[in-house]
Amino acid sequence: MVNRQLLTVFIVLITVGAVMALLPPAPAYAQGRGTVIEVRHSRGCLDIRNESRRDRARAQQYFCHGRRNQQWLPIPASKSRILLVNGRSGKCLDVRGDAKRNYATVQQFSCHGGRNQQWYPVRVSSRDVLLVNRRSGKCLDVRGASLRPRAPVRQYACHAQSNQRWRFR
Repeated sequence: MVNRQLLTVFIVLITVGAVMALLPPAPAYAQGRGTVIEVRHSRGCLDIRNESRRDRARAQQYFCHGRRNQQWLPIPASKSRILLVNGRSGKCLDVRGDAKRNYATVQQFSCHGGRNQQWYPVRVSSRDVLLVNRRSGKCLDVRGASLRPRAPVRQYACHAQSNQRWRFR
């Protein structure tokens, strides 16, 4: 009787192990991995305000600390475009309201893969890229080249100055 119970437990464990082996691994952002994105002019990092997990939480520049709200996983949306998924919330970097205008708010929002969530990384030096929004054609920008923590990150016409140059590190 004991042998039969042990055999049953053994079969169940093998079955569970086989099923687990077939499941895809958790996404890297769910495992706490990602890359920090630093803006060149201030060496601050792309950050989601107050470590929020909510839709519409604003993007900002903040001191680099590397916690999950500053970790971003670039997910290919095509050969040349990426979605940037936040490591804390699992939400995408998004231009609010599908806007095309300068100073439009950049936020996190549930990923839907729309044009306002797709970014072209355009290399401007060996380490720096511009992040150009597919919908608007505008660049991810620290407003007014501010050096202060919590300065808003918005979209603005591309000029390739240091407040629009980003480094994945």
